[in-house]
Amino acid sequence: MAWLKQKKNHLNWYIVYYVRDAEGRRQRIERNSGTTDKNTAMGLASEVHEVQQGHERQDKLRTIFDKAGANTETIGTRYSIGDLWKYYTQQPTIRSITDRTLNSKKTHITRFIDWLRSNQPEMKYLDDITERTAASFMESIGKKSGVTRNNYLSSLHSIFATVRIPLGLKMNVWEAVPRAEIRSIRKQEFSIEQIREIFKHSKKYKSRYPGFWQIAISLAYHTGMRLGDVCTLSWDELDFDNSMIRYVPNKGRKKGRDISYPFDSSWSAPLRKLWDGQKAGPVWIQVDWEYNSRQRFITEEFEDICKLAGIKTTRKKQPGEIREKVVKLIGFHSLRHSHVTMALDGGAALSDVQKTVGHGSPVMTEHYNHSLAAGKRVAEKLPGLKK
Repeated sequence: MAWLKQKKNHLNWYIVYYVRDAEGRRQRIERNSGTTDKNTAMGLASEVHEVQQGHERQDKLRTIFDKAGANTETIGTRYSIGDLWKYYTQQPTIRSITDRTLNSKKTHITRFIDWLRSNQPEMKYLDDITERTAASFMESIGKKSGVTRNNYLSSLHSIFATVRIPLGLKMNVWEAVPRAEIRSIRKQEFSIEQIREIFKHSKKYKSRYPGFWQIAISLAYHTGMRLGDVCTLSWDELDFDNSMIRYVPNKGRKKGRDISYPFDSSWSAPLRKLWDGQKAGPVWIQVDWEYNSRQRFITEEFEDICKLAGIKTTRKKQPGEIREKVVKLIGFHSLRHSHVTMALDGGAALSDVQKTVGHGSPVMTEHYNHSLAAGKRVAEKLPGLKK
């Protein structure tokens, strides 16, 4: 009799059977089938079973495994580079990763595999990839911004870290690749006058998502919601009976901290008009899908609205900056900065603002605070130099 078994941290199926040694004692054998396909492994197990029905001869069994190209030890199995994404998505640890993050990782790994096929076609297996290969690939995307390069590196590092043990790879080649040094440019906040102008022009703007921007801009200003949370807003997060919005930020979904905020008529009134008694599902189906698949269409529309309002959103890169041609100074996330700044200027407690925007620490909330009020208050307390 022969049956299948999967070992912890290994993708291939193992075939388990018994044989008798020279002294007639039964020995349990576990052999790597050399395949992750269950049907193929079952076929090998059937052949093993047929041999056992006759004489339990090791030479015949060995012939079966040799013919299939299977190895006794997992360490001898080689995994195709082209199947890397399949191996990665088979791992149970990725279940908590959002679709948007998975799409981003898939884009990065696809580009890496395409680069290998064009520049190093002799490489067929994952254990062929070296630290030098990884460094060469990162050099090939050198024209990208430092942030983009680091995003590629983070994705590739995490993918290889996930599959390294299950696939028996000796090392994660991306660990030796240094991250790009970048100078963080803090997003500017909008003034209340600018927000009013953006809000006004959002009503007139011919968007691919009718009615979305008026609600989105007001939501971000009044609640500090990120673009992703607005785009993926669902009906079950809106409590129309109690006039409250309750949601778990996408960025903090693992921790599960929910945020509650009262309705404001500027965004709740148009939402009520859209509501048709739905209990769940995305408020904007198309926006939800495009945010997770091609976000640039959404961000480009917001930039267009800013231009209509006379607000400059970018500048040319300066000498020495490892960035693309332009640097984004202001964007949808700036509404979140404005929310924090104006709330603190208005007298809201730092701890309250921290909770309502979902920050893990007050230090991060202070990073969003562009207020000059503290400096003015201190300056007023200092005595002048003139008598």
